[in-house]
Amino acid sequence: MPPPHVHLNGRLLPLGEAHVSVFDHGLLYGDSCFEAIRVYGGHPAFWRAHLTRLAESARLLDLPDPGAAYWSAALAALINANHLDAAMVRLTLTRGAAPPGLRPGTPPEATCIALAVPPPQPPAASHVATARFHRIPAACLPTTAKTGNYLPNLLSRRGAQAAGGDEALFTDDDGRYLEGTVSNLFYVDPEGRLRTPPLAAGCLPGITRDILLAEAARLGIKVGEHSPTRADLLAAREALLSGTGYEVTPIATLDGEPIAAGPMAGRLAAAYREAIARDAEAAPLRG
Repeated sequence: MPPPHVHLNGRLLPLGEAHVSVFDHGLLYGDSCFEAIRVYGGHPAFWRAHLTRLAESARLLDLPDPGAAYWSAALAALINANHLDAAMVRLTLTRGAAPPGLRPGTPPEATCIALAVPPPQPPAASHVATARFHRIPAACLPTTAKTGNYLPNLLSRRGAQAAGGDEALFTDDDGRYLEGTVSNLFYVDPEGRLRTPPLAAGCLPGITRDILLAEAARLGIKVGEHSPTRADLLAAREALLSGTGYEVTPIATLDGEPIAAGPMAGRLAAAYREAIARDAEAAPLRG
């Protein structure tokens, strides 16, 4: 069951009393951005990085962001009111309620939502499928913004699940793999180097991706950026997904074909947990 309180437009409300207008432009047009933050032991892991990315998404979409002070206070209030120990918190910013139309005459007040749900349980190993659709290209929508426009992700994820998998991987026009619908992609090449597709290829700048790259460097692991082909992934020593929900999850199969297992996923998962603990100590969220 979801926790009983929601933070909506500056107020803590019981879940049943939190309502958004049917004229909200996030609902009508997907004019919104969001962040998902994982709570461990009452601490919202890497919350500062998430708020920085939320602000950048708002800037790219020209959304009226109330700012980091507002969101950090909302996050703290939500955690405290619901006594959250382990949860997934979603922060959503929309254009707000205004008459239908692509250009509201008077700028509406933004809608700001902070809500919590139980944390996801990633699989021990992921079975992934090649996505049916491509990501919205940068020429249409900034790929570095985490927006509410998720139809390619939703449709591709449903297709993967219908085929018995749990995640789909987007490809570019040349068939090179970029990222999952809610995850970033890593693999270990035959020479033992850890590789991940570059952000310039159109990948979302994942918070967990950044942390794993930093942890790999700290551990002395050779890292490079490269968008793999299907042959690259099937020949890899191992491959894995990273993300706030997936954490660090090895990939078992791609479209039903096996991918080798190895020690890198476990090594990075342990380093990720240590990074969470360091973040809780260095950046506690004050309520």
